[in-house]
Amino acid sequence: MDPEDYEPLDEGAIAICASCGIELEPETERGFRLGDRGALCFDCAVERGGTYDETQDRWLEPPDLEGLETDAD
Repeated sequence: MDPEDYEPLDEGAIAICASCGIELEPETERGFRLGDRGALCFDCAVERGGTYDETQDRWLEPPDLEGLETDAD
């Protein structure tokens, strides 16, 4: 997947962070999508090496997903 394909979660979606377990509210928080239903909260995505560009509103570098359950697993 190309970096431009990584997007913040859609508005209206509710997800649980696969790393820390907090609930994400995309209307007020950015997250990193893991498949159709999973996500990482912004802080966990950045801690795992993800790089987000505020001006372009997209992930430039995806976080390391090693050890996380994703929809693709």
